[in-house]
Amino acid sequence: MRWKEKNFYYFFILSLFFLSPVLIWAMQSNKYTIEVDSINLGGLDESSSENYRAKDTVGENIVGVSESLNYIEEAGYKSIESEDYIAFSATNNHIQLPDIQSLIPVSEASSTWNIKTNSYYGYSLRIRASTSPALKSGENYFADYVPADQGSGADYDWVSSSSSQFGFSVFNAGGNSNSKFHHDNSTCGGAGSNESIGKCWVGFSDQDQEIVRRNSNTGDYSIDDLGEDTRIDFKAEMQASQAHGSYIANFILTVVLN
Repeated sequence: MRWKEKNFYYFFILSLFFLSPVLIWAMQSNKYTIEVDSINLGGLDESSSENYRAKDTVGENIVGVSESLNYIEEAGYKSIESEDYIAFSATNNHIQLPDIQSLIPVSEASSTWNIKTNSYYGYSLRIRASTSPALKSGENYFADYVPADQGSGADYDWVSSSSSQFGFSVFNAGGNSNSKFHHDNSTCGGAGSNESIGKCWVGFSDQDQEIVRRNSNTGDYSIDDLGEDTRIDFKAEMQASQAHGSYIANFILTVVLN
């Protein structure tokens, strides 16, 4: 018997929505960061009565907001108040799974996203597919992975099916993945506090799924803030009846402050 190889090509186009400001400090070194400075002659930091409340200074010669296409500047004493920021970067926005052949029916790939924020309450990372099912080629598709362990909502190990399927798992370096990606080395869904690469598999949805929630900042305006990494592993498994084609999945990752 001769095997006829089936080749499948997968292109993952991830559209990322995030705020990534450029932060300019008044002065800094490897020991400290001063967010704002002021040159002035005097004044009261705060004064008030029954009728008013004021913060004032004497000596600022340029005040107010100035801007161009490249910057926004707020000049003047106390004009800049500390604001929450979030920065988002990815090792790879376009992911290609290796070709699938009939003798090797599984293909895997991964990408890592780094998030930095000074928000005291942290952030939430969510993912959704632009279509349902996620991985499609015209009218043909791979079914979204459905965990066999419905109680936990995720399978510790990938479970094969009679149909072709496509799913993912999440590993967060800070241990902040959604509880369904936590395990006790055998069962997922919050049964333990462990997280591992390539464990606890779930399927995609065209609705937002929260995959990470961190309840604190990754740093506080620090040049040493390395952020927090989240790795997503993608996996496709083909059955013999799957039609040939170039299969594409589009995802949207959204990062929001808590």
